[in-house]
Amino acid sequence: MTRHKLLRRQIRRHLPVMEHGRSELQPLLDAIDAAYQHADDDRAMLEHSLDIMSQELQERYSKLLAEEARTRTLAANRELTAIVERAGVGLCVSDMGGRIVQANPAFCEFMGIPEKDLLGRPTDALSPAEEAPRTHEAVRQLMAEDEVSVEVERRFLHADGGELTGRLTLTLVRSEGGDPLNVMGVVQDITSQKRLERELLEKEEQLRQSLKMEAVGRLAGGIAHDFNNLLTVISARTELLRSVLEESHPGWEDVEEIHSAARRAAELTGQLLAFSRRQVLAPETLDLDHVLSGFLPFLSSLIGDGIEVAVDVEDDLSPVHTDAGQLQQVLMNLAVNARDAMPGGGQIEITACCVDFEGTADLPPGRYVRLRMVDNGVGMSEAVLARVLEPFYTTKEPGKGTGLGLAMVHGIVRQSGGDVVIESTEGEGTAVSVYLPGVAPGGSGRSAPADAGRGAAEPPR
Repeated sequence: MTRHKLLRRQIRRHLPVMEHGRSELQPLLDAIDAAYQHADDDRAMLEHSLDIMSQELQERYSKLLAEEARTRTLAANRELTAIVERAGVGLCVSDMGGRIVQANPAFCEFMGIPEKDLLGRPTDALSPAEEAPRTHEAVRQLMAEDEVSVEVERRFLHADGGELTGRLTLTLVRSEGGDPLNVMGVVQDITSQKRLERELLEKEEQLRQSLKMEAVGRLAGGIAHDFNNLLTVISARTELLRSVLEESHPGWEDVEEIHSAARRAAELTGQLLAFSRRQVLAPETLDLDHVLSGFLPFLSSLIGDGIEVAVDVEDDLSPVHTDAGQLQQVLMNLAVNARDAMPGGGQIEITACCVDFEGTADLPPGRYVRLRMVDNGVGMSEAVLARVLEPFYTTKEPGKGTGLGLAMVHGIVRQSGGDVVIESTEGEGTAVSVYLPGVAPGGSGRSAPADAGRGAAEPPR
């Protein structure tokens, strides 16, 4: 019996007449059958060998592809390294876990940290904690939206403890297959730019405040000037009535009340004129040490017990050219405000010295005499400090203050050619610095306005 299927089919197809005489052909058929079997075995072995060779070829090809990819990655990394090292701006490369793997010299100089100390450090550690979420969101945006780059403004902590501001542009470094490998950050130092922007905003705010105060001052001065003329008539008439009436007259008390009210109104208009810089001054060359010595006894009775006063005047202090009475009014108003800020008692420190002042919006830089009063009272918030020189603005209870105290101080000092700077922190006290131009030896004033001491109203005859 023939075992090979192919041989049996061939015999049935081509030798049907020989089916009865197969016995004579059986040895031949067995030999052919064995040959077929050997051929099948050889073919199976060949196919197996080809499979093995194909697998080996595939493995070798995969290895070649991997090696080529690795070579390209190394080449890309070398190229990236060269770019990072030569770049003039700060470049920092981190892995997808957020740890620094490379930083160029410009970035190390920006941070003040050597590269060896930066490698392996989390990028979040380079900035204040509140900056991290914004940077993480930028990286997520890069990966999710397939953006080429994302720009964020970020604060950085310099090695010396200072804070810097940088414009950070983030870009993904991807493999040949498009998988993210690294995050590259390009940092442009904009610290100086941001500082200049803040200074510009501050100057603009100072200018707006100055223009507003000037407009209010003109209005207040005009009203006070006209009102003062009316008060002059009222006061003169009441003086005439007082001169002709006896104290026993039924109308005496009414006349006295009118006279007292007119006097209080005149004091208020005086404050308004001081704020608007339209009151009549009688400037003279004054020694601040002498002025303070004469003011201290009055100050003690003004502020009462529980408040200590310390005075320190620089030796050889330059004299100032201003109105003595108005300068005492300035000291009195500042002392009253300091007293009210320390209801439970405290300390007032008054100093006078010559300083080099950087100037304000209304006062050029130069050397000035600084009269400074510091208390350790309740202080002021930023919102209150921003409005403290506005007329009629007060934080005191109704009936406890007109809101003209500091406004009048500012008006008197500005009319004398100086300026007022107020510093305060809520809960830590207030410092008021009055800057006045010093008098050069043999002079009568260095930078006081030409019209200082000459008010808009004519002095009484």
